[in-house]
Order: sequence, then structure tokens, then C-alpha cells
Amino acid sequence: MIRVDTKERIRELHFREGYSIRAISRMLKVARKTVKRALTDAEPPRYHLTKERAKRVIGPFLPIIYQLLEEDQLRPPKQRHTARRIFERLRDEYGYQGSEATVRLYVRRWHQAQPKEMFLPMDFGLNGWAQSDWFEALIELQGTVITVHVFLIRLCGSRALFARAYLKENAEAILDAHVHSFNFFGGVPPHIAYDNPKTLVAQIFSGRRRKESQYLQALRLHYLFQPEFCLPYEAHEKGLAENSVRLLRHNFFVPIPKVNSLEELNEHLERWCLKYLEEYLPDKEATVGELLAKEKLSLLPLPEVPFEPAVFRSVRATRQAFIHFDGNRYSVPVNMAHLPLTLRAYVDRIEIYHEDEKIAVHTRCYAQGKTITCYTHYLPLLKQKPNFVLYTLPFRQLKLPAPLEQFLSKLATRSPKPPQDIVACLELMAEHGIETVAEAAERALLMDTVNVTALKALLPLPSPSGPKVEVPEDLRDYRVHMPHPAKYDRLLGGAAV
Repeated sequence: MIRVDTKERIRELHFREGYSIRAISRMLKVARKTVKRALTDAEPPRYHLTKERAKRVIGPFLPIIYQLLEEDQLRPPKQRHTARRIFERLRDEYGYQGSEATVRLYVRRWHQAQPKEMFLPMDFGLNGWAQSDWFEALIELQGTVITVHVFLIRLCGSRALFARAYLKENAEAILDAHVHSFNFFGGVPPHIAYDNPKTLVAQIFSGRRRKESQYLQALRLHYLFQPEFCLPYEAHEKGLAENSVRLLRHNFFVPIPKVNSLEELNEHLERWCLKYLEEYLPDKEATVGELLAKEKLSLLPLPEVPFEPAVFRSVRATRQAFIHFDGNRYSVPVNMAHLPLTLRAYVDRIEIYHEDEKIAVHTRCYAQGKTITCYTHYLPLLKQKPNFVLYTLPFRQLKLPAPLEQFLSKLATRSPKPPQDIVACLELMAEHGIETVAEAAERALLMDTVNVTALKALLPLPSPSGPKVEVPEDLRDYRVHMPHPAKYDRLLGGAAV
């Protein structure tokens, strides 16, 4: 191969000093073909292999590597060999003695040599098309780092997006997320692209045919939008949503948000989405908010009747007045035991109905194997069986203010009939509220009168339930000023006022 300085000298002799190819060949003692190539090609000379080097170590194993990689193309992407896994198999199963870096090099070369899929640039216009996705993120909730599931939906035309976080990616969360997103956009996108989650898709057929879940059917029939499903393992079909995941992860969830409740986190998320409406899009020459105002014309109107984002279940209460749902037990009034009931599960609460009458409401529990009770549900039974009230689960789960807890503790030791008196206190709590009874209990402790009669006497009197007197409008601004008591003293003494 010709050297760089030789090639430079050839070009100088010919183009600057005017020497012929024959003369340059004699002067520099190089072949005339070499001189001609140097004159026609100004690039620095490069080394080219005339034949491939022998691969003494990796060579015998290359067919195995290529076979594994080709077989992987028939498997799901998440179950394919990594370069490290191929290296481990070569070492353990075939006796490979080389390095992992060499295996990685040839795996990378194989992937680079494969034909790459091409994609069409898309422009949906302001036609109301939307793409949806879920992703996981870390937050610090009351000092504990947990994983939340974030629902994301983005309009393809205006690029407006909405996100909301949940503790679990279930049917209730999907329904609730759609309701909030449609309210945020002020309308319903006519077409929404999804992956194939089990909460929306009951069965996947060939191509794009799907059997919708009952939850998606209810949602679609209420809002009248058309779901569009991606092919399995083809997430690039909704690339705008995938890009939005990165946008939110890098701009909202870094650093890790610190919040006291999920409601607080979702308030911050919604404010961030509102702030994003001010983002200027150079390719559209407008802000996201300006484009959203135009795209709203393509959105379907919101129905007058709001959608109920809940999962309905038919349940039956046990003899302990419990219903079972999602791995937990929730209490109902004891008179509802053994009766058929209807449960409505929301993302934040559980509501239980009997013949369209709401009989119980509980905060939703996402742990497993928990029992959630309400002491008022068991009061009729406690009046009949008061002896072990202190050891019943509804009583032990009560979180009482310190004065009330202290009052009940002393009542259990001083009263001649402690079980009956404690049940009577529970009835007062159900009637007047725990905080009100706690204030009365604090005053009773100060007076050292720990009994139910004193507690009742210290409770505020009920407000009069008579008809409210309406003051005439012309007298509403009139004020009567009470005279000073000294004036009455002077009148009684005969002094002039």
C-alpha cells in the first residue's frame, strides 16, 4: 500500500511542477499504475484486507451464535437471547474459552447486518386521533418510595396530553382515567390507539381483530369512540405515546416526586399537563393550547349523563357480615348477612348496595388479605352480645382520639357493667360523631366522672328541629344595641338615666 507522504509527493510533482506520469514513476521508483491511482484519488490511502483473517477462537462457534439469533426471531422480544446469555451458553454448553466482549462484537455485527424496518412519517392533522399507554414510575409517598402506574393519553394533532397515576393498573383505574382525560380535553377523541391489555382486550385474533372486554364495551358505548389496537409487540405503531412516556419520566418524575397522597400527586400531574399547553411547536408554528382549541372541534361531545367508572360485582355477605373482593374482606351491616348485594369498586372506595340502597362505603384497600370493618355495622349485634366487645375486630380496629381511648380504658375498670357501658359509648359515637364524644370525654376526665351518664350530660344538646324563621328583607340590616347593665342599676336606684 502506498504511503501518505508518497501519494502527496506524486500529486505535487504532477499538478504543481508539471512532471509526467512516466517521469514521476522513474523519480520515485513506483509503478505507473500507482501514480495514476494517486492522481485520480485524493483521499488518504487506506488498508484493505485481501482475505479475511482467521478466527481461531470464536470461529467454530459463529454458526451456533447465528443459529441462536435466527431462532430468536420466532420468539417474543422479551424472551430472546441477550449477548451475555449467548456467551454463558457457549461457555457452559459448548466449551467456549474466549471472552464475552468477542461474543458481543459478533452479536452486534449480526444485528447490524439485518434489514431494518422502515417507517412512514405520519400527520393525523387536527382530527381528534389519540394514543394511550401505561408506564411505571417511582414516587415517595409519605416518606416511603413506591411504584405507581401512570395512565397517559395524547392527542396526535395538537400534542396535548393528560396523565394520571394509580396504585394499580386495573379495570377501575382505566375507566377512571378515561373519564378524567375526556373532561380535561373537553371532549372525546373519535379514535384511540391502544396496546392489548387484558383489561381492554378479552381475546386477540389474527390481524387487528379483537374481542373487547366488558369494561371497554361499556366505556365505548357510553362515549361512542372507536378503539384501535396495535399489533402484538408493535408498540412503534403508537410512537407518539411512547415518546410521551419519556417526556413525562424525564420532566415530571425526575427527581422523584415527594407527596403525602395520590390525590396530591395527580393534582401536580394535571398542573404539569396544563403548563404543557403553553409549549410552542416549531413544526406547527403554534402552541399546544392553540392547537387544542382547534382540535376540540373534531372531538365528540361529552355525554350529559356522566359515566360511572366502577366495576360492578354481585356478592353475598357472610354470617360475619363480610363481603369478599380483590383478596380483602369488607364489612356490611349485620342485618344484611346472607343477602345478595351489589358491589361497586372504584379506584378509591368500595360501595355496597342492597336493592339500589347504599348500605356501606369503605376506603379501597390495595393490600392483600386485609379485613376492613366499620363498628357501626355491628352495633345491633353488640347490643345483643356485649360481653366480648373489647375483643371484637371492629372495636380493635377503631382509631380513637387519646381522651376517648383513655375514657373507655377507665370505664372498663370502674363500671359495674363495662361491656354494656362501652357499647353505649359506641352508640353515642355513632349518633354524635367520634370527635364530639372525644371532647365530652376529655371534660369528663378532668372532672373525674367516668360514666356513661356524665358523658351523655356533657354532650351538646341537639339543635332545634323546628321551622326556620325567615327575617323580612327590610329588617335584615337592622341592629338592636343592648344597653349597659349600669343603666338598669341607676333606674332601680331612682337616678335619672
